[in-house]
Amino acid sequence: MRDSFAKSMGEVRATNESNGPLTGLRLGRYRLGGRLGAGGTASVYLAVSDGPHNFGRVVALKVIHEHLLGEKAFVDMFLDEANLAVRLNHPNVVHVYDLLQEEGRLVLTMEYLAGQPLSRLVARVRQREERLPYAVVAWIAARALEGLHHAHQLLDERGQSAQVVHRDVSPQNIFITYSGHAKIIDFGIARAAGRLQQTELGQVKGKFAYMAPEQALSQQYDHRADIFSLGVTLYEAAVGARLFPELDRVEALHKIVMGEIPDPGTRVSGFPEELRRIILRAIEGDPERRFQSAKEMQEALDAFVEATEQEPVAERLAALMSEQFGAEREQQLIAIQALKAGEPGTFRVETDAHFGLASNTAIAPRKSPNYLAFGLGAALLLLGGFIALQRVLAEPGAAPSGNTPRAAAPGFSGASASVEPIPSASMRPTGPPGEPRNQAEFAGASGREEKTPLPKRSPLIKSYPF
Repeated sequence: MRDSFAKSMGEVRATNESNGPLTGLRLGRYRLGGRLGAGGTASVYLAVSDGPHNFGRVVALKVIHEHLLGEKAFVDMFLDEANLAVRLNHPNVVHVYDLLQEEGRLVLTMEYLAGQPLSRLVARVRQREERLPYAVVAWIAARALEGLHHAHQLLDERGQSAQVVHRDVSPQNIFITYSGHAKIIDFGIARAAGRLQQTELGQVKGKFAYMAPEQALSQQYDHRADIFSLGVTLYEAAVGARLFPELDRVEALHKIVMGEIPDPGTRVSGFPEELRRIILRAIEGDPERRFQSAKEMQEALDAFVEATEQEPVAERLAALMSEQFGAEREQQLIAIQALKAGEPGTFRVETDAHFGLASNTAIAPRKSPNYLAFGLGAALLLLGGFIALQRVLAEPGAAPSGNTPRAAAPGFSGASASVEPIPSASMRPTGPPGEPRNQAEFAGASGREEKTPLPKRSPLIKSYPF
């Protein structure tokens, strides 16, 4: 069961097999090393710049696949990502330095991050049947919210709001460095005013498991959709399990739309009441009932951390990362040293990542949106809502138990589901894995995961048997 959860949270593996087709080559002033990852639209390479007096800067280069250069939709998405990301300058957002066109290739030059995605940290801890400390999870989420708030407040050249919505906030797109910093990454499908590539009717971009109901149903949405996604991410990291582990996308979306969110307090004994309140407010189906800004939620989480944690959380997180990923960190350093010495390196990451294009994105080369599938999904949701409404009308005296009544998303009727306390065994999800997705800056130069021995039980993590 733990292996299924690890895959669903984006566990990736590194191999010592062949590198990418550009490994060892030069693009402009950059020498390319091992391929860090490959997705549906681009590959990402470790690279170093050549400068005077042996000056070299280690970066990550995101290179669009050559066969997609003739596809206007994909090129426009790549350019949109570059134009937006280069304007974001915040310590909790990955830095994008430049967009290059070298030898007919489009290349995005980005900050190289040494660390792991939150998804992999949660999965690694989960393998030992433990959970991350609540204060650490809350602190990570607060820092990610700082980065999101910066993006949401971005202005265009005329001083007007750029109306940025990330649209793909998830554990895979929150990156934790070995030094204990948290950054939001991958604005590849972000929505912003003035984009070249616009989302068409019937297209849904992002991961359904973390998507706000108004976004999933192609209704009007704004930055509060990101707050919902961050809330689901926080929920899963704090509880140590998926929000709806045994449901498919349509069933899970139906429960979210109807306000049937399982209370984390019923899934984990002794769950902090204040953290529970923050999470449930963030994942309200009605955007008007959520936190109205990322900053508002960030301040609530920081207050929780300050009230529950005495030592600096960043230092505690850095120690935890070193303990959990010591072998991977060492191998990443070796790869960087080899590249600086003129050796391209021999590692790459095996992943189903789609850099800059989410797994659930409806756009595809020379294809029309799948209106039939979208219509069927909407019909199922409406049918489920009608059935739920009939049950409520048939039992007017029934009161929900085990959970606080929650509002359904606007435009939908229904009652809150009564959630029974979940036995410990059901904390081990058996549902289908989610959409594993690595980020462009992933520095996974480790050996195969099954060959990497797990560290001894951490003194930095409280033991939470499932």
